[in-house]
Amino acid sequence: MKTLRTLALIVISSATLAPMPAFAADGGQAGLSVLETVGIFVLAPLSIYGVIWVLWSIPKWRREASAPTTGEDWNPRPSK
Repeated sequence: MKTLRTLALIVISSATLAPMPAFAADGGQAGLSVLETVGIFVLAPLSIYGVIWVLWSIPKWRREASAPTTGEDWNPRPSK
């Protein structure tokens, strides 16, 4: 649930903080296509969030990989 709220905050903030489109030189409005809009306001924030999540998770993954599993001897004695 916390992840969903964070994701919603990223999408909303990127949509509200984006600059308004400028007018074209011929008097018509300049705008973005649907694909450009989705890329800027959905895919870009999701990719940034994903990169941050992966970088944040790497230390945890490394700790879990080196930790003894259940049933494994936590204090092994040297073999003879």
